[in-house]
Amino acid sequence: MAQLSADPGTTLDAMIERSRPVEKILASVPEGLHALVIVGQQSTNSGLAILMLKPWGERQRSAAEIRKALNVEFTKVDGLSAIAFPDAPLGGGSGFPIELVVKTNGSYEDLYSFAERVKSDALQSGILSAASLDLDFGAPKLDVEIDRAAAQQIGVAPETVSSTLASMLTGARTSDFNWKEVLYPVIVRMQRSATHSIYALDPADQCLAPFQ
Repeated sequence: MAQLSADPGTTLDAMIERSRPVEKILASVPEGLHALVIVGQQSTNSGLAILMLKPWGERQRSAAEIRKALNVEFTKVDGLSAIAFPDAPLGGGSGFPIELVVKTNGSYEDLYSFAERVKSDALQSGILSAASLDLDFGAPKLDVEIDRAAAQQIGVAPETVSSTLASMLTGARTSDFNWKEVLYPVIVRMQRSATHSIYALDPADQCLAPFQ
């Protein structure tokens, strides 16, 4: 299994495109039987890659050797962080072999700086093939000023403009779909071609009102 992550704010469309090289890498593993890449399950900028291996007697490399080789290839993927980690062969818990919790009485910036040093030292030790942090200050910010007079003129509430922008840029999780006792998130998003212009829904007659 491999954990996939991109910069905060990455749209689902972008995440799908960035994960395609991961699919090709998994498909190129000679010891692999099936591969599956899932994105957008927890958030639009995260995902999970799963590779089912052939039985032990039908492959030359161990799972650890394959995992190490995959992590090397994953470093070549642009715009995406992918880290392979072992799955429990007999069931039960799974995850990274080593996980550290770092605490501080200082600021988040101090915490991030120290955690980065720990990550750098861990990679330079040569013992670990990959390392990652779950603290990120790379979240993008976009300030949008709504022309309230224009919105009022065509009968569109500013809240509608805000929610429409959020759906267009990052997608909106509206509900969950239950299939065979498994919950799948339902995410409303617009096609990439539709993001070239901004539209808001007019509540009066349920038509799209253009904003220019």
